[in-house]
Amino acid sequence: MNRETIRKRVNILRERTTARGCTEAEAMEAAEKIAEMMREHGLSGDDLDMGEEAGLVKASDKRLRLPLWGLIAGCTNTAAITRTLLSGLQVVYVGREPGPEIAVYLLDVCNNAIDAELARFRRGDFYRSRRKASTRRKAALDFTAALVQRLCRRLDRMFEGNRNHADAQRAAQELDRRFPTAQSTKPARRHKVTYDSAAEAGWLAGGRVHLGHGVRGGSDKPLLIGRN
Repeated sequence: MNRETIRKRVNILRERTTARGCTEAEAMEAAEKIAEMMREHGLSGDDLDMGEEAGLVKASDKRLRLPLWGLIAGCTNTAAITRTLLSGLQVVYVGREPGPEIAVYLLDVCNNAIDAELARFRRGDFYRSRRKASTRRKAALDFTAALVQRLCRRLDRMFEGNRNHADAQRAAQELDRRFPTAQSTKPARRHKVTYDSAAEAGWLAGGRVHLGHGVRGGSDKPLLIGRN
């Protein structure tokens, strides 16, 4: 049983209170079980309040997408780290719940949208009229960079009222505690556009993407994160 599974089980037990309809005996039994599990597995209060979720990304243009993944962390009051796995690149979000789950939901939505819009662009006349593999690649990068920029602006506006500095700071501290050997990476260099037409198409595509505040498997209704 991994640490995250244990944490979730403890949090389920925390819901067994008299205010929620449990008897005093049931609430006391749950409290005793919580204390036992926390001692046994070395869990702290932060372990219970701070969640962790990870999403897998398979993309060859991760340099262009990194700013988006970082912005998602800022929007959801979480902290993020990337790890390279055999199956692809894993983006891990740590923070106060439901921040991490919302972050991975947005990660999935945005990356799937980028992949779908890029595939559509590659079927278009502009991309297909590029004769060389190198010029087609430049066109695709210009398209993706502009699309990501548009998504970043939209998310920034969407979550403007949900940012909480204290929660974000706690998330960063918790990330450092969970991943003490992690190293920071240098910010990506600003992308230099070769084809204005490709960049314009990417910007327009970024406006078409449907963005919701929802959680995977839940509704798209706005959620207030980082607030009591």
